[in-house]
Amino acid sequence: GLSYIASGSWSRDDVTVFAPPAGGPLLGVPATGGEPRPVTTAESGVDHRYPAFLPDGQHFLYTSLGGSTPGIHVASLDDPVGRRLLADLSSASFAPAALGREYGHLIFLRDGKLMAQPFDQNNLELHGDAFVLAERGSWGPNSAAAVSVSNNGILTYLGGRSRETDSRLIWIDRSGDPLEVEGPTGPPASVTLSPDRRKAAVVRRQAGLQQLGDVWLRDMDRGLEDPFTFDTTIPFYNNVVWSPDGSRIAYSSTVSESEEIYISAVSDVPASGPGEPILSNGNPKILTDWSPDGYLLYTEIDPATGADLWYLPLVGNATQDVQPVPFLQNEWDESFGQISPNGQWIAYVSNETDSYEIYIQSFPSGTHKWRISTAEAEAGTTQQPRWSRDGKELFYVTGDGGMGTIMAAPIRTPASPGSSPVLLPRPLYEVRVNSYHPRASMFFYSVSNDGERFLINQVEEVTEPVINVVVNWEEAFLGGQ
Repeated sequence: GLSYIASGSWSRDDVTVFAPPAGGPLLGVPATGGEPRPVTTAESGVDHRYPAFLPDGQHFLYTSLGGSTPGIHVASLDDPVGRRLLADLSSASFAPAALGREYGHLIFLRDGKLMAQPFDQNNLELHGDAFVLAERGSWGPNSAAAVSVSNNGILTYLGGRSRETDSRLIWIDRSGDPLEVEGPTGPPASVTLSPDRRKAAVVRRQAGLQQLGDVWLRDMDRGLEDPFTFDTTIPFYNNVVWSPDGSRIAYSSTVSESEEIYISAVSDVPASGPGEPILSNGNPKILTDWSPDGYLLYTEIDPATGADLWYLPLVGNATQDVQPVPFLQNEWDESFGQISPNGQWIAYVSNETDSYEIYIQSFPSGTHKWRISTAEAEAGTTQQPRWSRDGKELFYVTGDGGMGTIMAAPIRTPASPGSSPVLLPRPLYEVRVNSYHPRASMFFYSVSNDGERFLINQVEEVTEPVINVVVNWEEAFLGGQ
Protein backbone atom coordinates (compact mmCIF):
# COMPACT_ATOMS: atom_id res chain seq x y z
CA GLY A 1 0.00 0.00 0.00
CA LEU A 2 0.89 3.69 -0.17
CA SER A 3 2.18 5.35 2.97
CA TYR A 4 0.92 8.77 1.85
CA ILE A 5 -0.18 10.66 -1.23
CA ALA A 6 1.34 13.89 -2.45
CA SER A 7 -2.02 15.47 -3.38
CA GLY A 8 -5.48 14.35 -4.43
CA SER A 9 -9.03 15.27 -5.46
CA TRP A 10 -12.53 13.71 -5.36
CA SER A 11 -14.86 13.76 -8.34
CA ARG A 12 -18.62 14.08 -7.92
CA ASP A 13 -18.88 10.43 -9.04
CA ASP A 14 -16.68 9.28 -6.13
CA VAL A 15 -13.52 8.73 -8.11
CA THR A 16 -10.30 9.71 -6.34
CA VAL A 17 -7.42 11.05 -8.41
CA PHE A 18 -4.15 11.33 -6.53
CA ALA A 19 -0.42 11.86 -6.98
CA PRO A 20 1.57 8.88 -5.69
CA PRO A 21 4.64 9.48 -3.49
CA ALA A 22 6.93 7.87 -6.05
CA GLY A 23 6.00 10.47 -8.67
CA GLY A 24 5.02 9.85 -12.28
CA PRO A 25 1.45 10.09 -13.62
CA LEU A 26 -1.65 10.72 -11.54
CA LEU A 27 -3.57 7.64 -10.48
CA GLY A 28 -7.32 7.16 -10.16
CA VAL A 29 -9.33 4.72 -8.03
CA PRO A 30 -13.08 4.40 -7.36
CA ALA A 31 -14.28 5.15 -3.84
CA THR A 32 -15.44 1.54 -3.63
CA GLY A 33 -11.83 0.42 -3.99
CA GLY A 34 -9.84 -1.38 -6.64
CA GLU A 35 -6.47 -1.20 -8.31
CA PRO A 36 -5.25 2.37 -9.06
CA ARG A 37 -4.81 3.13 -12.76
CA PRO A 38 -2.96 5.99 -14.50
CA VAL A 39 -5.26 8.83 -15.53
CA THR A 40 -2.55 11.08 -17.00
CA THR A 41 0.34 10.39 -19.35
CA ALA A 42 3.69 11.44 -17.86
CA GLU A 43 7.06 11.53 -19.59
CA SER A 44 9.83 9.48 -17.99
CA GLY A 45 11.09 11.09 -14.79
CA VAL A 46 8.30 13.73 -14.73
CA ASP A 47 5.91 14.12 -11.81
CA HIS A 48 2.25 15.15 -12.04
CA ARG A 49 0.76 16.86 -8.99
CA TYR A 50 -2.23 18.79 -7.61
CA PRO A 51 -5.30 17.28 -9.32
CA ALA A 52 -8.45 19.41 -8.97
CA PHE A 53 -11.74 18.35 -10.54
CA LEU A 54 -13.84 20.77 -12.57
CA PRO A 55 -17.60 20.91 -11.87
CA ASP A 56 -18.47 18.31 -14.56
CA GLY A 57 -16.75 15.64 -12.46
CA GLN A 58 -14.94 14.32 -15.54
CA HIS A 59 -12.27 16.89 -16.34
CA PHE A 60 -9.58 17.87 -13.88
CA LEU A 61 -6.69 20.28 -13.60
CA TYR A 62 -3.18 19.11 -12.70
CA THR A 63 0.41 20.35 -12.78
CA SER A 64 3.32 18.78 -14.65
CA LEU A 65 6.57 19.43 -12.78
CA GLY A 66 9.02 19.31 -15.66
CA GLY A 67 8.93 17.56 -19.01
CA SER A 68 8.52 19.11 -22.43
CA THR A 69 5.36 21.00 -21.39
CA PRO A 70 5.70 21.95 -17.72
CA GLY A 71 2.84 23.85 -16.15
CA ILE A 72 -0.90 23.65 -15.51
CA HIS A 73 -2.82 21.13 -17.62
CA VAL A 74 -6.37 19.88 -18.06
CA ALA A 75 -7.27 16.24 -18.74
CA SER A 76 -10.27 13.94 -18.27
CA LEU A 77 -10.90 10.50 -16.83
CA ASP A 78 -11.61 9.30 -20.38
CA ASP A 79 -8.47 10.78 -21.94
CA PRO A 80 -5.09 10.59 -20.12
CA VAL A 81 -3.37 12.90 -22.62
CA GLY A 82 -3.54 16.33 -21.00
CA ARG A 83 -3.45 19.75 -22.64
CA ARG A 84 -1.41 22.61 -21.19
CA LEU A 85 -3.30 25.73 -20.19
CA LEU A 86 -0.55 27.74 -18.49
CA ALA A 87 3.23 27.41 -18.23
CA ASP A 88 3.16 28.36 -14.53
CA LEU A 89 4.60 25.70 -12.23
CA SER A 90 1.82 25.92 -9.68
CA SER A 91 -1.24 24.14 -8.39
CA ALA A 92 -4.50 25.46 -9.84
CA SER A 93 -8.09 25.50 -8.65
CA PHE A 94 -11.31 26.53 -10.36
CA ALA A 95 -13.65 29.18 -8.99
CA PRO A 96 -17.16 29.00 -10.52
CA ALA A 97 -18.58 32.09 -12.17
CA ALA A 98 -20.53 34.46 -9.96
CA LEU A 99 -24.13 35.20 -10.86
CA GLY A 100 -24.27 37.32 -14.00
CA ARG A 101 -20.69 36.60 -15.10
CA GLU A 102 -19.85 34.55 -18.15
CA TYR A 103 -16.73 32.77 -16.97
CA GLY A 104 -15.26 31.29 -13.82
CA HIS A 105 -11.58 31.66 -12.98
CA LEU A 106 -8.46 29.57 -12.59
CA ILE A 107 -6.57 30.54 -9.44
CA PHE A 108 -2.83 29.77 -9.32
CA LEU A 109 0.61 31.08 -8.38
CA ARG A 110 2.92 33.15 -10.56
CA ASP A 111 6.24 34.29 -9.09
CA GLY A 112 4.80 33.73 -5.62
CA LYS A 113 1.75 35.94 -6.29
CA LEU A 114 -1.79 34.61 -6.15
CA MET A 115 -3.33 35.08 -9.61
CA ALA A 116 -6.72 34.61 -11.27
CA GLN A 117 -7.56 34.27 -14.97
CA PRO A 118 -11.00 33.87 -16.60
CA PHE A 119 -11.66 30.28 -17.70
CA ASP A 120 -14.48 28.77 -19.75
CA GLN A 121 -15.19 25.46 -18.04
CA ASN A 122 -17.33 24.22 -20.95
CA ASN A 123 -14.79 24.76 -23.74
CA LEU A 124 -11.80 24.43 -21.40
CA GLU A 125 -10.29 27.69 -22.64
CA LEU A 126 -8.70 30.70 -20.97
CA HIS A 127 -9.98 34.22 -21.68
CA GLY A 128 -8.49 37.63 -21.04
CA ASP A 129 -5.48 38.35 -18.87
CA ALA A 130 -4.43 37.08 -15.48
CA PHE A 131 -4.63 39.54 -12.59
CA VAL A 132 -3.18 39.63 -9.07
CA LEU A 133 -5.34 38.61 -6.13
CA ALA A 134 -2.60 38.78 -3.49
CA GLU A 135 1.11 39.60 -3.47
CA ARG A 136 1.79 36.34 -1.61
CA GLY A 137 -0.15 33.17 -2.23
CA SER A 138 2.25 30.50 -1.02
CA TRP A 139 3.28 29.70 2.51
CA GLY A 140 5.62 26.80 1.80
CA PRO A 141 8.51 25.85 -0.46
CA ASN A 142 6.41 23.83 -2.88
CA SER A 143 4.18 24.93 -5.74
CA ALA A 144 0.84 24.56 -3.96
CA ALA A 145 -1.17 27.75 -3.60
CA ALA A 146 -2.38 28.34 -0.03
CA VAL A 147 -5.90 29.22 -1.20
CA SER A 148 -9.49 27.96 -1.20
CA VAL A 149 -12.52 29.27 -3.08
CA SER A 150 -16.14 28.38 -2.29
CA ASN A 151 -18.99 28.07 -4.80
CA ASN A 152 -20.69 31.12 -3.30
CA GLY A 153 -17.81 33.54 -3.89
CA ILE A 154 -15.76 33.38 -0.68
CA LEU A 155 -11.99 33.46 -1.21
CA THR A 156 -9.58 32.47 1.60
CA TYR A 157 -5.79 32.52 1.42
CA LEU A 158 -2.75 32.68 3.69
CA GLY A 159 -0.77 35.90 3.87
CA GLY A 160 2.31 37.13 5.73
CA ARG A 161 6.01 36.42 5.44
CA SER A 162 7.28 32.86 5.51
CA ARG A 163 10.63 31.35 6.47
CA GLU A 164 10.14 29.04 3.48
CA THR A 165 10.12 31.90 1.00
CA ASP A 166 11.76 34.96 2.64
CA SER A 167 15.49 34.34 2.87
CA ARG A 168 18.52 36.19 1.53
CA LEU A 169 22.30 36.07 1.43
CA ILE A 170 23.97 38.38 3.93
CA TRP A 171 27.55 38.89 5.14
CA ILE A 172 27.89 38.71 8.93
CA ASP A 173 31.06 39.25 10.95
CA ARG A 174 32.31 37.10 13.84
CA SER A 175 30.41 39.15 16.42
CA GLY A 176 27.11 38.67 14.58
CA ASP A 177 26.85 42.15 13.07
CA PRO A 178 25.38 42.28 9.53
CA LEU A 179 27.74 43.84 6.98
CA GLU A 180 26.04 43.80 3.58
CA VAL A 181 23.23 42.06 1.72
CA GLU A 182 23.90 39.97 -1.37
CA GLY A 183 21.05 39.43 -3.82
CA PRO A 184 17.26 39.34 -3.63
CA THR A 185 14.88 37.76 -1.14
CA GLY A 186 13.66 34.31 -2.14
CA PRO A 187 13.35 30.68 -1.07
CA PRO A 188 16.18 29.37 1.14
CA ALA A 189 19.24 28.29 -0.80
CA SER A 190 22.50 26.47 -0.16
CA VAL A 191 25.64 28.53 -0.77
CA THR A 192 29.35 27.76 -1.29
CA LEU A 193 32.10 30.30 -1.97
CA SER A 194 34.74 29.55 -4.60
CA PRO A 195 38.32 28.86 -3.42
CA ASP A 196 39.33 32.50 -4.10
CA ARG A 197 36.00 33.68 -2.57
CA ARG A 198 35.27 35.88 -5.60
CA LYS A 199 32.26 33.80 -6.66
CA ALA A 200 29.50 31.94 -4.87
CA ALA A 201 27.51 28.98 -6.16
CA VAL A 202 23.91 29.15 -5.02
CA VAL A 203 21.22 26.51 -5.56
CA ARG A 204 17.92 28.31 -5.97
CA ARG A 205 14.54 26.67 -6.38
CA GLN A 206 12.50 27.74 -9.35
CA ALA A 207 9.68 30.10 -8.36
CA GLY A 208 7.75 28.45 -5.55
CA LEU A 209 9.06 24.95 -6.24
CA GLN A 210 10.83 22.54 -3.96
CA GLN A 211 11.31 19.90 -6.64
CA LEU A 212 13.00 21.99 -9.31
CA GLY A 213 15.98 24.25 -8.91
CA ASP A 214 19.01 25.64 -10.67
CA VAL A 215 22.61 26.49 -9.97
CA TRP A 216 23.36 30.22 -9.99
CA LEU A 217 26.84 31.78 -9.91
CA ARG A 218 27.21 35.06 -8.08
CA ASP A 219 30.08 37.42 -8.85
CA MET A 220 30.93 38.82 -5.42
CA ASP A 221 32.94 41.75 -6.81
CA ARG A 222 30.22 42.97 -9.18
CA GLY A 223 27.25 41.97 -7.04
CA LEU A 224 25.63 40.20 -10.00
CA GLU A 225 24.16 36.71 -10.22
CA ASP A 226 23.64 34.65 -13.36
CA PRO A 227 21.98 31.26 -13.90
CA PHE A 228 24.50 28.53 -14.57
CA THR A 229 21.92 25.86 -15.28
CA PHE A 230 18.35 26.39 -16.39
CA ASP A 231 16.24 23.38 -17.21
CA THR A 232 12.66 22.71 -16.14
CA THR A 233 13.09 18.98 -16.78
CA ILE A 234 16.05 18.31 -14.45
CA PRO A 235 15.82 18.82 -10.67
CA PHE A 236 19.05 19.91 -8.98
CA TYR A 237 19.29 19.41 -5.27
CA ASN A 238 21.28 20.62 -2.31
CA ASN A 239 24.88 21.74 -2.73
CA VAL A 240 27.43 22.72 -5.34
CA VAL A 241 31.14 22.10 -4.71
CA TRP A 242 34.11 23.83 -6.36
CA SER A 243 37.25 22.21 -7.75
CA PRO A 244 40.41 23.21 -5.81
CA ASP A 245 41.47 25.64 -8.57
CA GLY A 246 37.95 27.12 -8.93
CA SER A 247 37.69 26.26 -12.63
CA ARG A 248 34.95 23.64 -12.29
CA ILE A 249 31.90 22.89 -10.19
CA ALA A 250 30.20 19.61 -9.38
CA TYR A 251 26.56 19.03 -8.46
CA SER A 252 24.10 16.17 -8.26
CA SER A 253 20.89 15.78 -10.20
CA THR A 254 18.02 13.40 -10.82
CA VAL A 255 17.99 12.44 -14.49
CA SER A 256 15.87 9.64 -15.95
CA GLU A 257 15.97 6.79 -13.45
CA SER A 258 19.34 7.59 -11.86
CA GLU A 259 20.90 9.90 -9.34
CA GLU A 260 23.95 11.37 -11.06
CA ILE A 261 26.93 13.58 -10.27
CA TYR A 262 27.98 16.14 -12.90
CA ILE A 263 31.03 18.31 -13.41
CA SER A 264 30.93 21.51 -15.48
CA ALA A 265 33.51 24.15 -16.40
CA VAL A 266 32.75 27.48 -14.75
CA SER A 267 33.72 29.28 -17.97
CA ASP A 268 30.57 27.88 -19.62
CA VAL A 269 27.98 30.41 -18.39
CA PRO A 270 25.24 29.52 -18.79
CA ALA A 271 25.98 25.83 -19.07
CA SER A 272 25.10 24.33 -22.43
CA GLY A 273 23.86 21.18 -20.72
CA PRO A 274 23.82 19.44 -17.35
CA GLY A 275 27.57 18.81 -17.52
CA GLU A 276 29.74 15.72 -17.74
CA PRO A 277 28.24 12.80 -15.79
CA ILE A 278 30.90 11.02 -13.74
CA LEU A 279 28.84 8.74 -11.49
CA SER A 280 25.36 7.26 -11.76
CA ASN A 281 23.32 4.79 -9.74
CA GLY A 282 19.91 4.65 -8.12
CA ASN A 283 20.80 6.10 -4.71
CA PRO A 284 20.48 9.85 -4.05
CA LYS A 285 23.83 11.61 -3.68
CA ILE A 286 24.54 14.97 -2.08
CA LEU A 287 27.94 16.52 -2.75
CA THR A 288 29.58 18.17 0.25
CA ASP A 289 33.27 18.82 -0.56
CA TRP A 290 36.02 18.79 -3.19
CA SER A 291 39.24 18.65 -1.22
CA PRO A 292 42.55 20.33 -2.18
CA ASP A 293 44.08 16.91 -2.89
CA GLY A 294 41.29 15.88 -5.25
CA TYR A 295 38.74 13.91 -3.23
CA LEU A 296 35.12 14.52 -4.25
CA LEU A 297 33.13 13.81 -1.11
CA TYR A 298 29.40 13.05 -1.00
CA THR A 299 26.58 11.68 1.14
CA GLU A 300 24.75 8.72 -0.36
CA ILE A 301 21.31 7.75 0.90
CA ASP A 302 21.08 3.96 0.93
CA PRO A 303 17.77 2.21 1.78
CA ALA A 304 19.69 -0.39 3.80
CA THR A 305 22.21 1.73 5.70
CA GLY A 306 20.83 5.28 5.64
CA ALA A 307 23.14 8.23 4.97
CA ASP A 308 26.73 7.14 4.25
CA LEU A 309 29.98 8.95 3.43
CA TRP A 310 31.62 8.12 0.08
CA TYR A 311 34.35 9.75 -1.97
CA LEU A 312 35.69 9.76 -5.51
CA PRO A 313 39.50 10.01 -5.81
CA LEU A 314 39.97 12.37 -8.77
CA VAL A 315 43.42 12.83 -10.29
CA GLY A 316 43.91 16.13 -12.14
CA ASN A 317 41.13 16.63 -14.66
CA ALA A 318 40.51 12.90 -15.13
CA THR A 319 36.88 12.02 -14.46
CA GLN A 320 36.38 8.81 -16.45
CA ASP A 321 36.31 5.34 -14.88
CA VAL A 322 36.50 6.84 -11.39
CA GLN A 323 35.53 4.27 -8.76
CA PRO A 324 33.65 5.42 -5.64
CA VAL A 325 35.05 4.42 -2.24
CA PRO A 326 32.95 4.07 0.93
CA PHE A 327 34.42 5.86 3.95
CA LEU A 328 31.64 5.30 6.52
CA GLN A 329 28.83 2.88 5.73
CA ASN A 330 27.00 1.50 8.76
CA GLU A 331 23.67 1.53 10.59
CA TRP A 332 23.98 5.22 11.53
CA ASP A 333 23.60 8.37 9.44
CA GLU A 334 26.84 10.11 8.44
CA SER A 335 26.65 13.31 6.42
CA PHE A 336 28.13 16.79 5.83
CA GLY A 337 31.62 15.44 5.11
CA GLN A 338 34.35 18.12 4.97
CA ILE A 339 38.08 17.36 4.51
CA SER A 340 40.56 19.62 6.30
CA PRO A 341 42.85 21.86 4.19
CA ASN A 342 45.87 19.67 5.04
CA GLY A 343 43.94 16.55 3.96
CA GLN A 344 44.53 14.75 7.28
CA TRP A 345 41.05 14.98 8.82
CA ILE A 346 37.43 14.68 7.85
CA ALA A 347 34.73 16.48 9.82
CA TYR A 348 31.22 15.06 9.55
CA VAL A 349 27.87 14.61 11.32
CA SER A 350 26.76 11.29 12.83
CA ASN A 351 23.86 10.15 15.00
CA GLU A 352 25.60 7.16 16.57
CA THR A 353 24.75 8.58 20.03
CA ASP A 354 21.09 9.06 18.92
CA SER A 355 21.80 12.79 18.52
CA TYR A 356 23.35 14.36 15.42
CA GLU A 357 26.78 15.61 16.43
CA ILE A 358 30.09 16.68 14.90
CA TYR A 359 32.97 14.20 14.67
CA ILE A 360 36.57 14.42 13.48
CA GLN A 361 38.22 11.34 11.97
CA SER A 362 41.60 10.76 10.36
CA PHE A 363 41.37 10.62 6.57
CA PRO A 364 41.46 8.43 4.58
CA SER A 365 42.64 5.79 7.09
CA GLY A 366 39.85 6.42 9.62
CA THR A 367 42.18 5.26 12.42
CA HIS A 368 41.40 7.97 14.99
CA LYS A 369 38.03 9.56 15.79
CA TRP A 370 36.74 12.14 18.26
CA ARG A 371 33.34 13.64 18.99
CA ILE A 372 33.59 17.43 18.92
CA SER A 373 30.11 18.65 19.83
CA THR A 374 27.79 17.74 22.68
CA ALA A 375 24.15 18.05 21.67
CA GLU A 376 22.97 17.92 25.29
CA ALA A 377 25.09 20.94 26.22
CA GLU A 378 24.52 22.87 23.00
CA ALA A 379 20.76 22.22 22.74
CA GLY A 380 19.51 20.94 19.44
CA THR A 381 20.67 19.34 16.22
CA THR A 382 24.34 19.90 15.38
CA GLN A 383 25.41 20.03 11.74
CA GLN A 384 27.18 21.83 8.86
CA PRO A 385 30.90 21.71 9.75
CA ARG A 386 33.12 24.07 7.73
CA TRP A 387 36.92 24.35 7.97
CA SER A 388 38.60 27.74 7.91
CA ARG A 389 40.77 28.33 4.85
CA ASP A 390 43.99 28.03 6.90
CA GLY A 391 42.74 24.96 8.78
CA LYS A 392 43.10 26.65 12.18
CA GLU A 393 39.37 26.60 13.03
CA LEU A 394 36.38 24.33 12.57
CA PHE A 395 32.98 26.01 12.42
CA TYR A 396 29.60 24.33 12.75
CA VAL A 397 25.96 25.10 13.55
CA THR A 398 23.82 23.96 16.44
CA GLY A 399 20.20 24.73 17.25
CA ASP A 400 16.57 24.02 16.43
CA GLY A 401 13.31 25.84 15.86
CA GLY A 402 14.53 28.28 13.24
CA MET A 403 17.44 29.68 15.26
CA GLY A 404 20.99 28.42 14.94
CA THR A 405 24.25 29.24 16.70
CA ILE A 406 27.52 29.46 14.77
CA MET A 407 30.17 27.63 16.78
CA ALA A 408 33.96 27.93 16.39
CA ALA A 409 36.50 25.35 17.55
CA PRO A 410 40.26 26.10 17.41
CA ILE A 411 42.49 23.47 15.78
CA ARG A 412 45.90 22.58 17.20
CA THR A 413 48.73 20.23 16.29
CA PRO A 414 48.18 17.22 18.57
CA ALA A 415 50.52 17.33 21.55
CA SER A 416 50.80 13.58 21.56
CA PRO A 417 49.77 10.73 19.23
CA GLY A 418 46.08 9.98 19.48
CA SER A 419 45.06 13.29 21.08
CA SER A 420 42.24 15.35 19.57
CA PRO A 421 43.25 18.19 17.23
CA VAL A 422 40.19 20.21 18.27
CA LEU A 423 40.05 22.47 21.31
CA LEU A 424 36.91 23.51 23.19
CA PRO A 425 34.27 24.98 20.82
CA ARG A 426 32.72 28.33 21.69
CA PRO A 427 29.58 30.08 20.38
CA LEU A 428 29.96 33.09 18.09
CA TYR A 429 26.39 34.31 17.44
CA GLU A 430 22.84 33.29 16.57
CA VAL A 431 21.26 33.39 13.12
CA ARG A 432 17.72 32.88 11.80
CA VAL A 433 17.88 29.90 9.49
CA ASN A 434 15.72 27.13 8.10
CA SER A 435 16.21 23.80 9.80
CA TYR A 436 16.93 20.81 7.55
CA HIS A 437 17.33 17.18 8.42
CA PRO A 438 21.05 16.37 8.64
CA ARG A 439 20.65 13.74 5.93
CA ALA A 440 20.01 16.59 3.48
CA SER A 441 23.61 17.83 3.97
CA MET A 442 22.60 21.38 2.97
CA PHE A 443 25.01 24.19 3.85
CA PHE A 444 23.33 27.55 4.39
CA TYR A 445 26.63 29.37 5.04
CA SER A 446 30.18 29.69 3.76
CA VAL A 447 33.28 31.25 5.34
CA SER A 448 35.54 34.01 3.97
CA ASN A 449 39.24 33.29 3.39
CA ASP A 450 40.35 35.19 6.50
CA GLY A 451 37.67 33.55 8.66
CA GLU A 452 36.36 36.95 9.77
CA ARG A 453 33.11 36.95 7.78
CA PHE A 454 30.35 34.45 7.00
CA LEU A 455 28.09 34.49 3.94
CA ILE A 456 24.80 33.20 5.35
CA ASN A 457 21.45 32.50 3.74
CA GLN A 458 19.51 34.06 6.61
CA VAL A 459 15.76 34.05 7.04
CA GLU A 460 14.26 37.50 7.33
CA GLU A 461 11.96 38.44 10.19
CA VAL A 462 8.81 36.44 9.58
CA THR A 463 5.21 36.75 10.73
CA GLU A 464 2.73 34.07 11.59
CA PRO A 465 0.47 33.10 8.68
CA VAL A 466 -2.73 35.14 8.50
CA ILE A 467 -5.92 33.74 6.98
CA ASN A 468 -7.46 36.36 4.70
CA VAL A 469 -11.15 36.06 3.82
CA VAL A 470 -12.70 37.97 0.91
CA VAL A 471 -16.48 37.80 0.46
CA ASN A 472 -17.83 38.29 -3.10
CA TRP A 473 -14.24 38.29 -4.26
CA GLU A 474 -15.05 38.80 -7.95
CA GLU A 475 -16.96 41.97 -7.17
CA ALA A 476 -14.10 43.13 -4.96
CA PHE A 477 -11.46 42.62 -7.64
CA LEU A 478 -13.39 43.10 -10.88
CA GLY A 479 -16.22 45.44 -9.93
CA GLY A 480 -18.50 45.97 -12.90
CA GLN A 481 -16.11 44.48 -15.46
